[in-house]
Amino acid sequence: MLVRWVLLRVIGLVPATRMFGVKRVLLRMCGFEVASDVRVVSTAKFNVPRLSIGAGAWIGHEVMFVGGDADIRIGRNVDIGPRVTLATGSHQIGDSSHRAGRGYSTDIVIEDGCWIGASATVLGGAVVGHGSVVGAGSLVKGTIPADSIAVGVPTRVVRRLEE
Repeated sequence: MLVRWVLLRVIGLVPATRMFGVKRVLLRMCGFEVASDVRVVSTAKFNVPRLSIGAGAWIGHEVMFVGGDADIRIGRNVDIGPRVTLATGSHQIGDSSHRAGRGYSTDIVIEDGCWIGASATVLGGAVVGHGSVVGAGSLVKGTIPADSIAVGVPTRVVRRLEE
């Protein structure tokens, strides 16, 4: 655990949009599955036990991976804009003495070819279908069908896309 903590701090010292190969090696040393041409900006924050990122993916400035004991799977050729949050953890509704009850976490899946716009939030249990676009500032808490544009809080599909 200490080694992972140190490695993730070292990533933050690497120039933000350079030396992507070094960052990939460090992320793999943390136990994450990272394809050979993934580009991660150094300001991204990783606080998850398991993460896989497919070939050709871009992880933008200040993206936050956070949650409990669940997987985050990012497909190939996915672009994640700045300040996106991917949060696998949540809580059951507790009684009136403590509304944030027992914690739990569920997987997040972003399929191949997606674009997640700036400052969007993707919650545990979400699946963003192949080739979809999530608008900036949106909240994804369910399934977005393939080849769709989804926007809003919570997201709703506003347009279907051609392949």
